[in-house]
Amino acid sequence: MADHSSDSYERLGPIDYVVIEFPGGNVTGAGFRRIVELVDAARILVLDLEFVRTDADGEVSTMEAHDLGEIDGVDMAFFDGAASYLLDDDDILEIGQSMSSNSVAAIVIYEELSMVSALAAWEGEGAVLLAEGPIEVEALVAAIDETEKD
Repeated sequence: MADHSSDSYERLGPIDYVVIEFPGGNVTGAGFRRIVELVDAARILVLDLEFVRTDADGEVSTMEAHDLGEIDGVDMAFFDGAASYLLDDDDILEIGQSMSSNSVAAIVIYEELSMVSALAAWEGEGAVLLAEGPIEVEALVAAIDETEKD
């Protein structure tokens, strides 16, 4: 959990990431259209969007969004500016090693903006944010399953 006991940070929403693999390199455009919609609606802020690919031998490399061309009516060059390269070589290698051969993965690091106004309102009234952080989906599903047993 993140400790926010210091006043030395600017109010941010929760930061999270997703890694989406497109087996066989068959990248689809629907999710990228949705990212644009979420950004336009001020629901998220994309902090980084990077692409990793593996070849037939499992070699890992990065690629630029424009290298994907147009996908389902989405000009992927639009996303070139979203790459801020927050991931280091070890991160890229770890992601690539979990991928199938001849695949492409998109890594999206984003800030969830929908909670920022609620957090700012609470803090403006003297409340203190003690912790925040992601919850692993598997842990959430396990907790739900456990409550359903009772």
